[in-house]
Amino acid sequence: GVSLGLIEGAMAHDFVLDVTLTFEPDAAVGPVIHAREKDGVVDAMYWAALQISGITLWRFADAVWTKVGDFQVPMNPAAPHAIRVEVRGSRLRVYWNQRLALEGTHSS
Repeated sequence: GVSLGLIEGAMAHDFVLDVTLTFEPDAAVGPVIHAREKDGVVDAMYWAALQISGITLWRFADAVWTKVGDFQVPMNPAAPHAIRVEVRGSRLRVYWNQRLALEGTHSS
């Protein structure tokens, strides 16, 4: 199943988010970026998903998931992985173990 945890009332225009993750081989985990809530339901967000094949940046909008970018690198799920997300204005960067993995712009 899917589990999503959000910090209520958190709002930022520019921010840096650092997380360290391990995961199970069949799982996908990672930080949610720019979640938007409407009437108690998350209706838009970006998600940097760490999985066995690398990192995928997903966009959720209008009840549809769209792959925004992919960083393919074999992952050891039992090892800790440092993920850094930097958002400055509409610019979004995702780092994996201090290496730039994905970058682009967001529409949130």
